[in-house]
Amino acid sequence: MGRGLLLREGDTVWRVKNAERLAFLVDGAAYYRALAAALTQARRSVLIAAWEIDDHASLDPLGQNPERPPRLGDAFRACLSARPSLNVHVLAWDFAMIYAVERGLQPLFRLRFSTGRRLHLELDAHHPVGASHHQKLVVLDDRVAFLGGLDLTQHRWDRPAHTADEPGRVDDDENPYPPFHDVQVAVQGDAAAAVAELFRERWAIATGDRLDQDDSDGDPPWPDGLEPDVENVEVALARTQPRHEGREEVREVERLYLDAIASARRSIYVENQYLTSARVVGALCERLGDRDGPEVVLVLPRRCPGWLEQRTVGLLRRRRLQQLREADRGGRLRVVFPEVPGVDDGVFVHAKVMVVDNTLARVGSANLSNRSMGFDTELDLALASDGDARVARVISGFRNRLLAEHLESDPETVAQVVEGSGGSLAAALDRLSSASESGRTLRPLDEPPLESGWEEALEIGQDLADPESPERPERLLTSFLARDLPRAARTPWLKAAAVAALLAILAGVWRFTPLTDWLTADRLARAITAIQAAPLTPVGIIAFYVVASVLFVPVTLLIVATSLVFEPLEALAFALAGALSASVATFGLGRLLGRSFVQKAAGRRLNEVSRRIARRGLLAVAALRLVPIAPFTLVNLVAGASHVGLRDFTLGTLLGLAPGVLGIVLLEASLEHLIREPGLGTLLSVVAIVGILVVAFALLRRLTAKPKT
Repeated sequence: MGRGLLLREGDTVWRVKNAERLAFLVDGAAYYRALAAALTQARRSVLIAAWEIDDHASLDPLGQNPERPPRLGDAFRACLSARPSLNVHVLAWDFAMIYAVERGLQPLFRLRFSTGRRLHLELDAHHPVGASHHQKLVVLDDRVAFLGGLDLTQHRWDRPAHTADEPGRVDDDENPYPPFHDVQVAVQGDAAAAVAELFRERWAIATGDRLDQDDSDGDPPWPDGLEPDVENVEVALARTQPRHEGREEVREVERLYLDAIASARRSIYVENQYLTSARVVGALCERLGDRDGPEVVLVLPRRCPGWLEQRTVGLLRRRRLQQLREADRGGRLRVVFPEVPGVDDGVFVHAKVMVVDNTLARVGSANLSNRSMGFDTELDLALASDGDARVARVISGFRNRLLAEHLESDPETVAQVVEGSGGSLAAALDRLSSASESGRTLRPLDEPPLESGWEEALEIGQDLADPESPERPERLLTSFLARDLPRAARTPWLKAAAVAALLAILAGVWRFTPLTDWLTADRLARAITAIQAAPLTPVGIIAFYVVASVLFVPVTLLIVATSLVFEPLEALAFALAGALSASVATFGLGRLLGRSFVQKAAGRRLNEVSRRIARRGLLAVAALRLVPIAPFTLVNLVAGASHVGLRDFTLGTLLGLAPGVLGIVLLEASLEHLIREPGLGTLLSVVAIVGILVVAFALLRRLTAKPKT
């Protein structure tokens, strides 16, 4: 298949447009250098859509071009000062409040208030609950566009060598971060104008205002020194757009993936941060099962970052890899990660790239995840050869360049080895990997298969962490309240033991390792310690819980942090008082905001949820606390906007929270004592606490269960 068959407007792609120039920008250093150069040439407009943006992002951490500002915010200020007619429009994802803890609001405030009136910053919250705007694009004067997997933020800059001691790979506080690999693409011409059109559509939806099309004349702001990989070629743009507020669902990204996989004859080369899409993996399995199917080379991160991701999408990835290996009966599958000497987990692969034979290359923001196929907002660019030998050479050259980077080789050598292997990409990879002397190579990603018994947990994890279509929070609540408790909870001893074991694990993990890279019990504990040193400690703790709850910080994490700072009895009192106060405060907030506002978060079926809570009152609230299948703050808001009374809500919350708070406090203290003074006695005390909690949860489960009729 060529462009005419693969790139179909209104089906697999949104637009097919001419690109006067196109350049693949591999890794953050190349992209940031090109963007910094292009910004100095923009005359009228700079349009930026971002999943994340930080004005302190370093465009040139090594100071290689002293004539240009090293930081993004300074670059904005410089180009706005030099060009009185220039306006910068930034549309950033209005991330969920819990992400405010990770990402901070300061970068957005700095952008808004330090760059003058001609930088227009808006947050885009027009997406389904739980979804995100994941596109990463920049358009200058409607004539040059950058798009791909790289946001303008920290922890992204790196050079192709990806050395362990890269001096420029540090954050704003001069702390080093691991090697990072990603790809962006630059285009000039009608293709860039199409990206600008997409941005303006999103801006109008987010703000209600329509931006005028830019009609700048003169030379296009193509970056000085950037040599295009190809000129005068047609490219296509593919989108993912979830169904929301009357807008139709768009799944061009997924359809192009499926058609490209079906079209492959010799090889499919993929670099991607995730591998959880059921449909994409199913299509790959089908081709691996074909007798004359293509080889499949997957370059992935060695592991998902963070404790939480490893136990959600990380488990989903293991299942998908298991499916692929079971389908690979001809030995045509290679799953690898980039290994670098001195770095335990190798290079973190954040790229979203696919190259099929020498017929198609695509770069964009879409991961091979369910979310990217129908839940989040994405944008990919595709280049197809359509029988054009010139474009075919560019496509295969791009793939060889990526392989050469990972294998510490050069594109010419990779091309020769592929040709010498009879065109087999897998055989060439095997030869080049074994030839590495420095240790820089592509190493097989060997993950053990999942054992039986994970199926239900994986389904829940997929629905929560990686849904393929918009899912609203009230579906969890309604499902729970319709059946009272999940099926697993109908066996009270099993559920109680599972809850107690989970508390023990969380207490240990949150005490001695970070739960994620950004929100940890230690960080919260430091904040609570600062409050402890101030007068009126109880008031400060309660206020801290209330504010954190409004920001959707998990209440379990707050309780763990409290148990780290205070002695057990104090921790129990403060945690209960804080959690209860936070519950009442956000309950009141839900009542103050009213049903129409909360319905936007809880969905159309709020009435049914409200009736069920009101009918069972205290026991329904207690049951929700015992088995917290919905976020703590969301339950409070929905309860406040429903018909449940404050007395029933408060007593139900206290009844449901008390066992968990007591369990966390006691387990944290016991586990800490066990690690400080290991021995049989302390171990038995932990076991005894778990046993007591099992009994307590079983009794409370019976108390809150719906009476038989």
